[in-house]
Amino acid sequence: GALSFLYLSGNQLTGEFLAALPAELTNLDLSENRLSGTFPFNVPGYSLQDLYVRNNLFTGTVPTALSTLARIRNIDMGYNLFTSTLPTEIVAVRPRSFFSVCCTWLVVNRRR
Repeated sequence: GALSFLYLSGNQLTGEFLAALPAELTNLDLSENRLSGTFPFNVPGYSLQDLYVRNNLFTGTVPTALSTLARIRNIDMGYNLFTSTLPTEIVAVRPRSFFSVCCTWLVVNRRR
């Protein structure tokens, strides 16, 4: 069977997350680790419904490719080090049940 759930939350993982994810993946939880570098999600077409990368050390911009995820329900990218404004493409996409970039350097340039 295909990998559809990948939960790696709270495992004290460090370094850059460069994984090639299977297109069938529906749930990805990398929260509560020490992953760093730019968030590598830039390939449209994934089946993701839930994406949690909260409380890591990701930097750079929030990828606009997130707006191409037709099935996405929940995105939590809070408590990272993103340093740009929130892309309008993401804001304009249909309402989600949950989207958070809380407490990062987005828009207001404040952290915690």
